Amino acid sequence: MSRSFNSGSRPKLACEIAADRVLAGRLSENGHRVEVCATEELASGSVVPDLLEANLRQKEAVYQAVREALESVGGRSRDVVAVLPDAAVRVVLLDFDTLPDNRDEAESVVRFRLKKSLPFDTDKAKVSYHAQPSRTGVRVIAAVALSSVVEDYEAVFREAGYNPGVVMPSMLAALGAADAGRPTLVIKVDARTTSIAILDQQQLLLFRTLENTRGTNITGEQLARFSSPGCLKRAALLPPSRRKPEPRFGSWWVLRSWAPARTQFQNGEWQE
Repeated sequence: MSRSFNSGSRPKLACEIAADRVLAGRLSENGHRVEVCATEELASGSVVPDLLEANLRQKEAVYQAVREALESVGGRSRDVVAVLPDAAVRVVLLDFDTLPDNRDEAESVVRFRLKKSLPFDTDKAKVSYHAQPSRTGVRVIAAVALSSVVEDYEAVFREAGYNPGVVMPSMLAALGAADAGRPTLVIKVDARTTSIAILDQQQLLLFRTLENTRGTNITGEQLARFSSPGCLKRAALLPPSRRKPEPRFGSWWVLRSWAPARTQFQNGEWQE
């Protein structure tokens, strides 16, 4: 949702603030593998992800968790990818015939279209978007959140001594690891939401974030029923062009917040 780091390349550090914990990780210098990662548990109610209300209900506790998690993974750089809860950001897919070449003009057009999809004024929001060619023109993937919500998260990182040069929602961050070259269904489960995405031919075809009343205790069988093609169609989760015949996904990715609190992943093993 924002990008302002100094190195000219994506930061090697990343840190996610979730409803129940903070997770941090550092890539190797060549960027090919996660070198070390750590988690810090949060007390219930410390973070309450929401589009409209303040998310960080216990800022001091969140600050301490962010600082300790990032210090655990080390590294010389202070630039970090800040990953926000999916429930705090609205991701919308928009189709256009064309978009203006000028970036500012294009953003104005995107903001105008977003007004119909949001429960708040886009003038009070931070908007980031990615445009890609589609069969009918241009498809835009837009991420939008209230400025006050994003700034609260950014402030925690800055207070901990880090620069949140890249800010993005959790599911979009996770999609970078998925195979977008063939039909792929990605499901991400956290303590409050279940996010679903469908990728194919380097295109994001669908993105939904739904309330998850079962939390991370949802079973594989429940996920399978919830995510079956028939269930997806009944919930109007598939675009009309993909509803017949039933889709056959080349792969299914299920991502959960498994990691136990106060652990580190180092040299291929979880360590207490």
